[in-house]
Amino acid sequence: MKKITIYILCALALANGLVSCSKMLETDSTRQVFDPELNSKSDSVFYAFGIMQAIQELADQYYYQNELRGELVTTTDKTDDNLRTLANYSADTSNKYDSIYRYFKVINNCNYYLAHRDTALYSGNENVAINEYAAVLAFRAWAYLQAARVYGKIPYITEPLTTISQINGSNYAEKSLVEIAAAESAQLEAIKGRYGSLNVPTFRADAVAAGTTNFGTTKQFNPATCFVVMNVILGELYLEMGEYEKAAKCYFDHLNENAGYVRTAYIDRVDESKYPEDYESMTLVGSQNSAYFGGVAVWGRNIFTNSALPSDVITYIPMAVNYTRGTVTSIPEAYGYAYYSTGTESDLIRVQRPNSCPEQKNIQIVPSKEYMTMADTANFYYYRNTTGGIIKGKNSVTYKNIGDARANLVYSDPDSLYTWVTKPSNGNVYLYRQATVWLHLAEALNRMGYPDLAFAILKDGLQANLQTLVVGSSIQPNAYISQKSIDLLKTRIPFFADAYIEKFTNESNDVNANARKNIIGIHAHGCGVTAGSETPYQYEKIVQAKMDYLNKKFGLGVSTMSDADRMNAVEDLLCDEYAMEFAFEGTRFSDLQRMARHKNESGIYGGNFGSRWFASKLAGNNPQVNLMVPDNWYLPYK
Repeated sequence: MKKITIYILCALALANGLVSCSKMLETDSTRQVFDPELNSKSDSVFYAFGIMQAIQELADQYYYQNELRGELVTTTDKTDDNLRTLANYSADTSNKYDSIYRYFKVINNCNYYLAHRDTALYSGNENVAINEYAAVLAFRAWAYLQAARVYGKIPYITEPLTTISQINGSNYAEKSLVEIAAAESAQLEAIKGRYGSLNVPTFRADAVAAGTTNFGTTKQFNPATCFVVMNVILGELYLEMGEYEKAAKCYFDHLNENAGYVRTAYIDRVDESKYPEDYESMTLVGSQNSAYFGGVAVWGRNIFTNSALPSDVITYIPMAVNYTRGTVTSIPEAYGYAYYSTGTESDLIRVQRPNSCPEQKNIQIVPSKEYMTMADTANFYYYRNTTGGIIKGKNSVTYKNIGDARANLVYSDPDSLYTWVTKPSNGNVYLYRQATVWLHLAEALNRMGYPDLAFAILKDGLQANLQTLVVGSSIQPNAYISQKSIDLLKTRIPFFADAYIEKFTNESNDVNANARKNIIGIHAHGCGVTAGSETPYQYEKIVQAKMDYLNKKFGLGVSTMSDADRMNAVEDLLCDEYAMEFAFEGTRFSDLQRMARHKNESGIYGGNFGSRWFASKLAGNNPQVNLMVPDNWYLPYK
């Protein structure tokens, strides 16, 4: 087997929040770090945050391996060779960001904790250990999932390696991504079966000070948001394995248990400078200062911030504000942000965008042509406005090719010489958002054979009003959701079962109602009025347009859509949505790889369609390998 350096767990000292840990022990040293108090009733916060520090050290690599190898970003003449070779698929084991050691550092730290933490410790009637134990299991599952996505077959080790002889004499069998996902999901299911869906530890704090940046921005983090949620990672493992119904059930469990989060809308508007001359005739739903937006987070303005708990975020990796306070990140700098600036550098540019740190000219990563084309040519749906107010009723919504408003996070200096992206500017690496759960639920439902429900998550949001459409005073059968799909939501994936339906029922069908009470479609985050019967954004029309596109691009020769064709077209729509919703967050490669693999496994269009699709997506990266060969999707390691 390939030799792997293993690191041993150490306790993390905390002072005014998250600070640096003493150096993790490497295998070329004979010293070991143990703590006999791991089985005491005392809070093991130090161990949990010690694992988090190992994840911080992995954060940049995890991000670059996923984002650079996707098609949504591109390099510049300033780009470091380590990043450039990742982007063009020529990276070898000398690459700075090709280190399997960092994944196994997290894994072995988790293994040590899991082997030594007593899960039967109680304080009165409260089990003081099980939530943390489950959280560490979730950490390990996350690390294994990412490593297997990147490297393919890897050693699967569940015991802590704490001595040189153990490591040198080990001969652990390598397992595939699916095999590892199956093993990790079984352990999480055992805990869930015994204790139910456990909440992540909170350490009784909503916000902990992370310090102040050199340019004066105060940063906090929420301890609970640093953990990976059990049902979310279980859903991810099952989705990767192709166990779609199990994935959907886990996502339902998460959404049901966190229903307070599913009611909030996030809608952004296209920059006015992109509107055509008839901007005054365009109305989304009132202005952003109206009751519709009052008190409600607007996408982009409230999610990607320095607040301790940004709206929509489930899990993030908060990086330190400077070198003296812990592990730092190079990601903001790669996108042209002087996150660790003292404000005196000569190359700083003061564009002064909200929620961003000082900009600089030395930009290594920018949005790709593929991303900008997709964003700029998207249809934006809006109500036609007249002197008498908004026209309501059938066909009252129209659209123009003025772009997806989520691209507002991309901006240039006044001379258009430099381009920045706001998302990576705040020193956080986002792992999961509520939107991740909704869209991955859509992917699972689609693969289960319910493309109409997957599209509903894009169009209207998965809420009980889908069962009927209200037009005036008449209640009409829903135009695109089948009875088969409604039955699924009342039984196996029980969003609409009597016990849960209230949580997923919009308080009003009036789009002008308080958006806090409404679940909306993900596509509305950047494309306006997508819900209801008034909009041109309708199931059959949009799916047929995507099928026509795929037919032409890949020469499929499909004349009439079969169920399999429809599912493939909807999956492509979901892939487009992932691009707009999650661009620049470090998830793109994993999404493309998973979808391509599932397309191949389905046997559609000759069996290698997933490889053709994958290679086509990444053609703009100028790949130095043949991406039609799935083995070339993985990085080498030693």
